[in-house]
Amino acid sequence: MSYAEIFKNKFDGTMRTSQDILQLTAAAEFIYRYTIENFREDSLDKFGEKSVSLNEVFLTELNEAISGTKIDIDLISKNIPFIIAEFEEHTFREYLKTVKNILDGNQSAYELVMENISMGMEGLEYLTSISLNNLILKILDVQQEDSVLNATAGYGDILKDILDSNNEQKIVAQETNQLVYELLKLRFYFNKGSNSKVYNGNILNKCMYIKNDRMQTFDKVISQPPFGLNLTNSFEKEDRYNRFPFGRIPLSKADWAFISNGIMSLNDTGKGVFIAPLGICFRGGSEKRIRENILELDIIESVIQLPAGIFYPGTTIPIVVLVINKQKNADGKGKIQLVNMSDTQLEKIDMKNHITEETIYEIMSLLKNRKEVQTKSVILSIEQIKDANILPDKYLYKSEIYIEDLGKFSFDLDSYRKIERVKLEEIATINRGLTTTAKDETEDSEIKIIKISDLNDEKIDYSNLSNIYEGKVTSKKYFVKENDVIVSNRGNTFKTAIIEENVQDVILSQNFVKIRLTTNEFLPSWIKLFLDSPIGKGYLDLNAEGSAVRILSTNAIKEMEIPKIPKEQQLKIINHYQKKQQEIQRKIIDLEKELVQLKLETYDSMGLQNSYKKIEE
Repeated sequence: MSYAEIFKNKFDGTMRTSQDILQLTAAAEFIYRYTIENFREDSLDKFGEKSVSLNEVFLTELNEAISGTKIDIDLISKNIPFIIAEFEEHTFREYLKTVKNILDGNQSAYELVMENISMGMEGLEYLTSISLNNLILKILDVQQEDSVLNATAGYGDILKDILDSNNEQKIVAQETNQLVYELLKLRFYFNKGSNSKVYNGNILNKCMYIKNDRMQTFDKVISQPPFGLNLTNSFEKEDRYNRFPFGRIPLSKADWAFISNGIMSLNDTGKGVFIAPLGICFRGGSEKRIRENILELDIIESVIQLPAGIFYPGTTIPIVVLVINKQKNADGKGKIQLVNMSDTQLEKIDMKNHITEETIYEIMSLLKNRKEVQTKSVILSIEQIKDANILPDKYLYKSEIYIEDLGKFSFDLDSYRKIERVKLEEIATINRGLTTTAKDETEDSEIKIIKISDLNDEKIDYSNLSNIYEGKVTSKKYFVKENDVIVSNRGNTFKTAIIEENVQDVILSQNFVKIRLTTNEFLPSWIKLFLDSPIGKGYLDLNAEGSAVRILSTNAIKEMEIPKIPKEQQLKIINHYQKKQQEIQRKIIDLEKELVQLKLETYDSMGLQNSYKKIEE
């Protein structure tokens, strides 16, 4: 039985969410630390053998424990309403015994909840994985004299780990949620964090660690912010300390706002670790310019790509660990180490995913020894970083691919690059289709649109194409014509086809990219054959971006390199392929007919011939 279930069974089942369980567990831990570790005989005298409410125990013991501090016990009590519940069957002695048995004095109650709480419950946005915390601390290598900042502290699990090693560590934390802030203060208090300071406020709106009207800077910075936050229009205008100098941060994605604040909070020799979604590595627009500016500063030491499923509560968002170092070693200057552990198996313990000790050891070995290992670690000069894309998966690719009709293949792009090649953009114009919605479809139009659903078995069903509002089509580049090659650009497999008919007034949807050859030296069928090959499919897969939905950019297709051989040889290869393909298809039809005949003869031999009759189609 999990600890969460024990709490539920022991304490009346009044808790509805993981946040409830977490806060009750926190309260139990605080009471335990004070009442058990600093056991006073008068505790039993005070409560005797009578039945008491948990609220009475909590407030009485906790108020005495933190007498003289500025911790808001009233707020905590008010926001944990289930603590008021009466537990008539439990005496105070029995309650203390239950808490002692559960906590056992060895592990933080937060950790117990994180390891055992039921999946799918709400309210764990303030927690991070224990194994991820271990990795962060190993990368940071916090020394006793270091100052440490966590401006998105949550319940402070990783800061507690630091205090366990040195309760005099200089720590500054900021947390936006007031209740979590109060519990975090309690946690520091009971962990005897004598040199710790906690602030309450949204770090993006207001930096609280200000001294003499200047923002304090630190030796080590940890950032584990929530993902997917939106920003307000005024957040940069309200900033007085130039915390976002690397470029305009999009309001729809706050990730680089947290990272930028953390970088500016480092001192001149500081080191920071930032946990973020994969998108920070490759998203375009203003985020690309931010990465370009930070790359110019040469402060990115490494980027580590981790598998999905590490965060609570069981989220499948894949993440990266961005390591910033303002004082790189001599052999690291002008370079970035990219580590790809996205295919690493996680360890499942009590229904939770953890990075294994072996994986953490391997990551640290790669970082400390600056090792390059095929598919896992590469060290690139800043000049080798393409389009400011710092995603390890871009450069450390899987050398295997599964093609639906062909099977599984290994591929070697380095060997492929030894043959003569040419970039697609040098021999073709390449355009993405038109972005439309269902509202743009109308019967009162002559223009038709090819959508993903219209492409089956490499053929387009022109008879069932939807019509699109003419006013929506603002450029001729969206129209297709005979011999155009089209590639789908979204999903887990990328389909290809050739426009084989002399069509009129037909455009492509946004889910396609059109390749129109501008030279007679290459054949459309040659381009399609290569796109469908293991090397072509491997390239498309490697250059697709995104996690939930894979997207292939127009630029990636422009950069694709096609084998360059004389047109006559292309024609010879294509004719041979198509001739053999037709022969095989005829044989397949004949064999299918033979199979039907065999089945009918078998049914007749069973004595069924007079019971049925085949209807000719």
